[in-house]
Amino acid sequence: MKKRAIILLLLIVFVGICGCGGSGNGKVTSQEDNIRGESDKTTDNGIVYRKNSQGSITIKGYTGNESEIVIPEVIDGLSVTEIGGEAFYQNKNITSVTLPKTLEVVGMNSFFGCSSLVSLTLPENLEGIWEGAFSYCTSLPSITLPKTLTQIGYMAFSNCKSLKHIEIPASVNVWGDDSFIDSGLESVELENGLALIGNRAFCGTAIEEVTLPESITYLGTAVFAECSSLKTVTLGSKLCSIGAEAFFNCSSLEGITLGNELSQIGERAFAGCMALKALTIPGSVKNIGEKAFFESGLENLSFNEGLESIGNDAFYSVKITNITLPSSVKEIGNGAFNNCTQLNLVTLNEGLTLIGDYAFAFTSINEIIIPSTVESVTEWAFDWCESLKFVKFEGNAPEHYKVEGASHEIDYVIMFHDGAEGFTLPEWEGYRSEIW
Repeated sequence: MKKRAIILLLLIVFVGICGCGGSGNGKVTSQEDNIRGESDKTTDNGIVYRKNSQGSITIKGYTGNESEIVIPEVIDGLSVTEIGGEAFYQNKNITSVTLPKTLEVVGMNSFFGCSSLVSLTLPENLEGIWEGAFSYCTSLPSITLPKTLTQIGYMAFSNCKSLKHIEIPASVNVWGDDSFIDSGLESVELENGLALIGNRAFCGTAIEEVTLPESITYLGTAVFAECSSLKTVTLGSKLCSIGAEAFFNCSSLEGITLGNELSQIGERAFAGCMALKALTIPGSVKNIGEKAFFESGLENLSFNEGLESIGNDAFYSVKITNITLPSSVKEIGNGAFNNCTQLNLVTLNEGLTLIGDYAFAFTSINEIIIPSTVESVTEWAFDWCESLKFVKFEGNAPEHYKVEGASHEIDYVIMFHDGAEGFTLPEWEGYRSEIW
């Protein structure tokens, strides 16, 4: 008896664990669960359906030959509320679908690969469009998302090559990744009140300009990456974070203004933006991510007090000629300004503690002053700086300046103040040394 009680208890715990996974805030759940004793049925015109767990009808498929399909609102006295998963999967014959006003959910891959579909109207009561629902509907020229829509699934409209414009309602609060990736979109309107945009949502599209609503506070990963036609971006003033690769390889991006609430610029966020020539980093930005502006076209760059760290390779190979870093900057990452071959003037301020390896390698600087607060810097920071004549220290000598096996030694002079600790004359760490 005791053994049976233990087994029963374990079964209860197991069921509780399996059933506790939430669907996320606002996520529309499937109605397609099978009901014992229920089986697929077919209408006279070939629409396959089944009664679902909600006591309504799910469309399961189509066996007819018509190219224009009208799905009724009621079948067997029950409302049609869902297009089931893969219901019209790769049906290349249908050109038009009329959906019922009672519809709430368009299921996973339900119209995937319907390459001849040119006419589709989504009803006003629709709440959810699931993963891949209209993916590869390559002939679909337009679609209107209703104001009741709360969920756009993963790759829902990916590779819809004829789709040129979309308006996203503020009601959407669950947005899957890659939703419009590699579609034909040339323009997008985001309704104010919208709180999020899915990762890679518009990646690889032909969008030319975009305005983010004030309600967007975070821009996710690669949202507009590889949008080679994107020229102008207007960011909302409430935006506080730009995600990794958000504008990666947007090669035509000419202008963008960063707002005063922005605190984070993610890795490779603007890498490859060759048309971006000038930028001001507001004081609200605390961290610039790794390779954030890697091989971008920047020629004029200014920083404001507030910035604390510059990531590895953040400005690798940009075309700036001079920079002044604010005193709030504590760390300059490895290779941060590496290969900025036109950079000839660098001003560092007290407060800086770390200069990473290759931070200014392959630049054209002829001298640099190291603030007294710097605790870590090695000769690699200035590797291959063939114009460099003087490295001047305001404070004591750093530990481990010399690096064994440095790839290229430049014959510059180390200069330090009289009384500074750790330096020697007339030579220090293999370099000529002088008092200044």
